[in-house]
Amino acid sequence: MSLLQPHDDFAHNQIIALLKSNGLNLKTLKESERDYYYCFLAVEQNFRALAYVPEHHIDHGILEAALDGGESAINLIPKKFIDGAICDYAVTAFPEAIAYIPEEFLTPALCTKAVEITPQTFKLIPQNQRTRELSAKAISRWADAKFYIPFQYYTLLTLNSL
Repeated sequence: MSLLQPHDDFAHNQIIALLKSNGLNLKTLKESERDYYYCFLAVEQNFRALAYVPEHHIDHGILEAALDGGESAINLIPKKFIDGAICDYAVTAFPEAIAYIPEEFLTPALCTKAVEITPQTFKLIPQNQRTRELSAKAISRWADAKFYIPFQYYTLLTLNSL
């Protein structure tokens, strides 16, 4: 063991403590010091730290850690890293994330999943995605969904739910 080893352990422990106290402290490390472990730890503590993670460390693990931070976390993910699996994870963790899903990934199945988990998310789904089937599902689970269903389904679905 070299004489520098205890110092390296001390520095490592200091960095861990720094990142555990606030993940945004990742930005204070030189990019060459930002290894995968430090990046993951920082993002897990504060999803906004994703902005300081070098691209070569961004993977589904780090993205899922960021998404665990809240429904709007998907807004911080660079577009090239967003895919169907990431969107599904976001909506499963926070159904309200449906409001932030990029249009190209906003599928009927994902909208249905959000409504099944939390019916009130129906109001966050864009009008053009509120199908008759989704509207019926929402109204059967949440009475106030009738205020958010598209006009063309209103009388049919609200009369059937009385």
